[in-house]
Amino acid sequence: LTGHFIDENWSLHSVVLVTREMLDRHTGVNIADFCESLSKEFGISEISCIITDNASNMRVAVREMQVPHGNRFSHTLQLAIQDALKLPQLAEALKKSKKLVEHFHSSVYASNALKDAAKKHLNIEKTEEMDEKESKQFTLIQECPTRWNSAFQMMERLIKLKTPVYTVLHDSQITKAADRAKLEIPTSLWTTIEAAVLVLGPLAEARERMGCEDIPTGSSTYQLLKGIITGELAEEREQLATERDAMCDGTDEPGTEGERDLSKELKEKITRGLTSRFPVTSDGFIRDEALTHPFMKALVLDPRYKPCIILTEEQREKLHGIITNEMKGSEVEEVPQEREDLEPKEKVSRIEKYLMGDAYRSSANAGASMSTTEEPTEELDRFIGAPILQKPGEDLNPLTWWKQNEKSYPALSSLAKKYLAIPGTSVPSERTFSTAGATITKLRSSLNPENADKLIFLNKNLKKKTLKSTL
Repeated sequence: LTGHFIDENWSLHSVVLVTREMLDRHTGVNIADFCESLSKEFGISEISCIITDNASNMRVAVREMQVPHGNRFSHTLQLAIQDALKLPQLAEALKKSKKLVEHFHSSVYASNALKDAAKKHLNIEKTEEMDEKESKQFTLIQECPTRWNSAFQMMERLIKLKTPVYTVLHDSQITKAADRAKLEIPTSLWTTIEAAVLVLGPLAEARERMGCEDIPTGSSTYQLLKGIITGELAEEREQLATERDAMCDGTDEPGTEGERDLSKELKEKITRGLTSRFPVTSDGFIRDEALTHPFMKALVLDPRYKPCIILTEEQREKLHGIITNEMKGSEVEEVPQEREDLEPKEKVSRIEKYLMGDAYRSSANAGASMSTTEEPTEELDRFIGAPILQKPGEDLNPLTWWKQNEKSYPALSSLAKKYLAIPGTSVPSERTFSTAGATITKLRSSLNPENADKLIFLNKNLKKKTLKSTL
């Protein structure tokens, strides 16, 4: 169980609360009782949202606790893509790819020959000592069944090393003719692999973006979904496909009609999987029942996404009304302060352009001057009217913006701390499993659950200096 919050300096923290054994049956009611007891133990009086996977017992547990529930973006995307990977032609391509990768992994001779062929193909000089990270780029990646992005990485690496692989397989001194016949991937399946990589590439970028722990991700969830569903995230991948076609060598073939058909079918399959699991329409817009969700409140409080381009005008008005009503319940005295413009710090990334969509491409209206006393609607209107955090070279972390503008929007900043802390995935919890695996080993087979819990807690939290005075 992990906890997430924003401190007084507008730094986002992710902490491990417990890693405990649950002895009772894992029913929804028992999980709810377990989580509520942990909340009391840590003195947590308010929970803004709980992020879990899509298991029915977890949904029941959150409903029993009467707390808003958020689906894990990465897990839901995994389910949608796993369905798509079962397409017959793609399944066959994956089967052949895994068999080929397994061959190179099981043969040191073939693996070293592949590295040499790759260096020669890429005109890299041989050196006795090579950095481990640099050496890995010449190694094929095997798929992990529980991680769809590993299938993407496997196919992407195969495409990168396609010519070296071909060279090694057709070298009779390295590969036997009988083995080559079993391992060689037909041209039609190479086309399938290339098409799949073009479709899955943007999704892999989105998954990585949502796994960040130092910037808010919950507010990005529905923006990313719209980009995925409408195909906006695939625009530059299509450009890459065009470049690939122009640079193809004797073993490559330009994109074919079959490749385009597979890409279309793959996109449609993923879209159906996402729209059936998230409250979004087939054109990427949000359904009305999602307007009260914390992700939507985080969306409007994020200075990057506050135009809410994924909503209709009527939905925007409803969401603004929800925010205004919540502001009325927070009594905060405003301290006048001029807004400080942010200094350019980093180049805007491609994924951020996609996330902000039309908001990035259009200019924002200048904000109105603030008054010392104003109604919640006036404060919200002033915030909405302020320039969007969008400039190329500008620090795109919304927490940096809020740190500099907190006193200008006292009531909204209180809500921003509450909702921008909500993660879009349960990646922090998943990373704790890796720590647990390194802690509970065969050499520590007698380690009792209580001590394991303490060791993992210290391992994950002790090095976070800023938490010493907070926890």
